[in-house]
Order: sequence, then structure tokens, then C-alpha cells
Amino acid sequence: PLFGGYLCMLLIGQYFSRFGVKNTKCGFVISCVLFVLMLVFNVIATFFEYNKSNTDYLFFDNRIYLPILLQSVCIFYIASFIRIPEKYAKIISYIGSCTFGIYLISDMTIDILRPMYITASTVMHPLFAVILFEICVFVVGFIATVLLKKVLFIKKLL
Repeated sequence: PLFGGYLCMLLIGQYFSRFGVKNTKCGFVISCVLFVLMLVFNVIATFFEYNKSNTDYLFFDNRIYLPILLQSVCIFYIASFIRIPEKYAKIISYIGSCTFGIYLISDMTIDILRPMYITASTVMHPLFAVILFEICVFVVGFIATVLLKKVLFIKKLL
């Protein structure tokens, strides 16, 4: 399952990259409805799993779980309707070019920044603390990736 989910994401990304996305009103509506249906399904499934075992229900948080993959594809399609001015598109493209490096070092960054999350969750609502934590993980990972891209032999990998 682990390999299949990532392979599915790779193939979907390649399909969109090679053949583009045909933006239609019908496709937009279908994507919005499918996104909401999968979201409702995930919330209900998580609720039932939590009630069954409140310690082992987070497999619905798995990014390769089919409903979550479908939600990702829907978001990608919906985002394709957004037109971004060229000056911002370059910035977004540069950030996008760093996401592989951010992903590679994310586990290490999470471990390093975990004390910050623990402290933040004691002084604010845990939802806000985790959002702040994820933003910090992304920013620290982005800065590290930008710095690593300056090293010649690593630049080609990232």
C-alpha cells in the first residue's frame, strides 16, 4: 500500500504535467462535490474509529489513503482555476522547487521543533499550536533547502 499510494501520486502528477488540466465548470463542480464527500467520509470514519479505539484511529490521517489522495487531486484541479500574476508565479515556482528538499528533511525538522509545539500547545489551543508548528517546520525546511541548494553536488539532487 505504501508504494501504491506514492506511485499513484507520481502517475497523477505526471498525467497533469504532460497532458495539462482541462478546466470546465462540470469538472470544477465534480471536484468540489468529491472533495466535500471525501472530507465528510474521513470525518465520519475517524469519529467511528476513535469511538472504537481512541488510541489507534489515525490511519485516516495517512496521505496515501485513497479518500485523502482523491481530496489532493480535487484540490489540485480546483487550484488550476486560479490565475496567478507572473511575478508571484515565479516565487511560488521557486518555493515549489524546494518542496522535495523540505520533504526529505521534514522528519528531522519535526523532531528538532517538537519542544516548540509542546510548549505552544500548553499556552494555546492545540489546533492553533499544530498549525503554527507546521508553518515553522515548512519555513525551517525551506531555509535549510535553500542553503543546501547552494552546495554544488547537493544542488543537483534537490
